[in-house]
Amino acid sequence: MTIFTNNMKRLFRDKFTLIALLVLPIIFIAFSMFALGGNTPLNVAVIDMDNTKLTTIFKNSLYDSASLVELSEEDIKQRLINGKLDYAIRIDKGFTKDLIKGVDVKLQTYSLKETNTSASIRFFTESFMNSSKNIAAAAKGSEEEFYRGIELYMSSFVSADYKSIENTEDDRKMNTYLSLGFMVMFMLFMSTNAAYLVLEDKQLKTYGRVLSSPISTRSYFMQHFLSYIAIMLIQISAIFSILIFIFKADMGPSIGSLLVLFAVFALTAVALGIAISSFSKDLKQENALSYLITIPMSMLGGCFWPREIMPKILQHLSNFTPVTWVLKASEKLLYGSTLKDIGSEIAILLLFALVFMIVGSNKRIIVKG
Repeated sequence: MTIFTNNMKRLFRDKFTLIALLVLPIIFIAFSMFALGGNTPLNVAVIDMDNTKLTTIFKNSLYDSASLVELSEEDIKQRLINGKLDYAIRIDKGFTKDLIKGVDVKLQTYSLKETNTSASIRFFTESFMNSSKNIAAAAKGSEEEFYRGIELYMSSFVSADYKSIENTEDDRKMNTYLSLGFMVMFMLFMSTNAAYLVLEDKQLKTYGRVLSSPISTRSYFMQHFLSYIAIMLIQISAIFSILIFIFKADMGPSIGSLLVLFAVFALTAVALGIAISSFSKDLKQENALSYLITIPMSMLGGCFWPREIMPKILQHLSNFTPVTWVLKASEKLLYGSTLKDIGSEIAILLLFALVFMIVGSNKRIIVKG
């Protein structure tokens, strides 16, 4: 196992390897855990076309539980999609006048259907409007009586910070899911950059000298492959330990199943790295190919954003990347599925690994001595 031992020493001596192995993943994971999590105020937009005393009272009452942002109605959809807005409310002109008259008026609201992040604001809005309608019915069309009733309502109103324990757990799982996405991305970087050792050996004429020794070609490449797998397993173990013991991440009911899943993905990632190196004539070309393949693959697979916000054609295209399947399986395991439930995803990852290995074997550049 001389090649294996030597490769491990070479990889750990390289500062870039150590940075890609632990430092950068930890930075991105910390960002997903703290910057993207926490109890930050919700961003709410109120487009007030009525501008009355009632709508002013309503907007002022939102300040305790939300951060109000100003924007046009045309910007609402894009802001909701990119996460810069959680909830939007449009108040049409004449809303207050009709409400006092007893007309069953409604607010136009906007939010993402896939999330209940804005549930507390929606609950408050519905409560405020229902109370306003009841006060208007009691005032019988009198604006003076109506506002007197609103003032009494607001003076006795007890503000509350609505929190869902179940949603808090979902937020923790979502933060863990985002962290695993970043981990997948850096595993790809690690595997493709580790595979340059073969090319480096060829450029430095080390490969020819190795083949002149008793070590066979098969043994040489097998030890290279095992060294890449070993470095990936070290990366997985270290990051999982940091997630569990330092960031207190919710890893779901079966951490062992997650470890098995990522070990399988490590095999796929290393096979991809070998395939990329086999198409490269030198280190510069290998470096360029690595980034050209792994970054779009990470984007399509959902490492940076949910796949659901992408156009349908990109969602279909993402099914042809291993990143999509490891993240799909991760999500299932985080929410209670077992290793048996992700059997199809693991099979697909192994199929990717087999295809990459076949491509790498057929296109491998071997300098015969």
